[in-house]
Amino acid sequence: MITYAIMALIMLFLAFELLYKAEYMPEGNHLFDKQNSNAMRGFWCVIVILVHIPAAYQNRLQDMLGSFAYIGVTFFFMTSAYGLRLSIAKNPDSLKYFWRKRLPKLLIPMLLVNIVSLICHLVEGKGISFSTLINFNGWVQWLLVCYVIFWAVNRFVTFDKHLPAILLFGGRGLGGGG
Repeated sequence: MITYAIMALIMLFLAFELLYKAEYMPEGNHLFDKQNSNAMRGFWCVIVILVHIPAAYQNRLQDMLGSFAYIGVTFFFMTSAYGLRLSIAKNPDSLKYFWRKRLPKLLIPMLLVNIVSLICHLVEGKGISFSTLINFNGWVQWLLVCYVIFWAVNRFVTFDKHLPAILLFGGRGLGGGG
């Protein structure tokens, strides 16, 4: 019962945030400006976090939200890439400092999670192998590959009006989409 109450409060908070903070946007403002895209990313982050609550504490409301979590992950990464692209378009020199800004934001949390995980395993008397830690961090490896692709495309490809269509249809062709 308590999990339903907590979930209801979280959902009310999210609804309040979306409805109360929503306001008329004059012409010229953009839906995907920094403030709006950060708000949408935050909303989807909360949904994804709720889905990752251990099964012992879940309820039907979380199960329903879980159906939308894959959309949240996709949306989060899509808007993150969009924001990265806008910042590079605004300041092309920022590509020189791309790795200096991104790696600490990615590697420091990964190291902290690994240290906490290692301590928890040792306290519980369980052993943990290096390969377990590496496999545990599969999302970091995946994100690093995405960053490498993003950096390489922005470093070596000249953007013109046809490039987005080429990338979209090329990606669908490589991915086997039909």
